[in-house]
Amino acid sequence: MKKGFTLIELMGVIAILMLILLLAIPAVTKVISTSEKTIYDIQIDRILNAAYDYSLENINVLPERNQKSYVSLAELIYNDYMDRLVNPNTKEFFPDDYLISIENVGKNRSNGSKYSKKSGSYIYKVEYDEMSEAEYTSNKPKIYLESTGGNELTRVDDSYTTIMNQDAVFEENNYVVKVYDKDDNDITDNVKLIRNVVFNDESTDTIDTSKIGIYKIIYVALINENNKAYAGKTTWNIIIRDTESPELTIPSNSTITMSTATLDLMEGVSCIDNSGNCEVKLDGIVNYGTIGVYTITYTATDAAGNKSTKQRIITIE
Repeated sequence: MKKGFTLIELMGVIAILMLILLLAIPAVTKVISTSEKTIYDIQIDRILNAAYDYSLENINVLPERNQKSYVSLAELIYNDYMDRLVNPNTKEFFPDDYLISIENVGKNRSNGSKYSKKSGSYIYKVEYDEMSEAEYTSNKPKIYLESTGGNELTRVDDSYTTIMNQDAVFEENNYVVKVYDKDDNDITDNVKLIRNVVFNDESTDTIDTSKIGIYKIIYVALINENNKAYAGKTTWNIIIRDTESPELTIPSNSTITMSTATLDLMEGVSCIDNSGNCEVKLDGIVNYGTIGVYTITYTATDAAGNKSTKQRIITIE
């Protein structure tokens, strides 16, 4: 009677499993790739539909015949036409300086685009404005922040950082946004500048320094040249530091005799912090078998390292 597989049989099973795996991997990879493309197409549809809605509600942006107008993703998000969307190919949000064109394709013409719709006697279509990376990089405007007072700015690549305490007052008018073209000419007064504020991946209108975290002020500048558009972007990170110490509560001083049971020194001890997270540690010992006065120190520490300290006196009689 057979009690198990022979070595040859095991090798045969392994070979079959390897063959199945080799056949399955391309199929699985294709399914994943197809799924990502489908999601990408859906996200692009959402962006283009948002751009179309924007164009109808902002008739002044609609171009003349055979001309294009442009809207940036930042503008669509800032004006609540859409939420931020993730690009399945990069696993990151579509960039705020992503451009969508709105084109007047002439009277009563059909161009096969489902985003082509009539407005008055003209048909307009919206589409993602594709151009080479080299062309886009060389022509996009450059955005800089200049401090006129208040907190200092630290520039890293195309972003800026300001660190503030949560009890500070944020004054955005202490900073000036300047935009320059590829030849370093000041074009601040000739660009469409979009400002968008994000906190925890959600758009907001104000910067509340009482909320601990990072605010991202995103500036996108849009310029039009020869029926093409280029958008530049910079991000200002406002880091709000927690400077508020936790609230520590401890019991009052105690007097006990040597015959009394020992005390639980953590009973009645608590701490509350605006971050929702704090830890209490004690320092000191009580020798319940020896008459004397003992000092116990309690220290509460929050996630940002802020501390509160209190002392309690234990008297043994």
